[in-house]
Amino acid sequence: PTELLEEDGEKIRKEGNEFGSTTGRPRRCGWIDLPALKYAIMINGVTELSMMKADVLSIFDTIKVCTHYKINGEIVDYLPFDI
Repeated sequence: PTELLEEDGEKIRKEGNEFGSTTGRPRRCGWIDLPALKYAIMINGVTELSMMKADVLSIFDTIKVCTHYKINGEIVDYLPFDI
C-alpha cells in the first residue's frame, strides 16, 4: 500500500540506484510499512533488523511511515491477511 508510483518513488529509485542488476528494470519503492514488517517479524522469528541505504532518504524533508491501515472505515495496526 505504500508503493510510490509518482515522483517520490522515482526519486528514491534514482538516488538509491534501485534497478535490477541483470535486467535493468526499475525496482518498486515505497515508504516502510510497519504493520507488514511487524507481521513478517512475527511469522519468521526475526531477532535483528539491518537498515541499508538510509542515506538515500536524506533527499526528503519528511520521511513517511505506514503505521495503520484504514479498512472499511476502521483503523487497524495489523496486517489484514484475510482481505
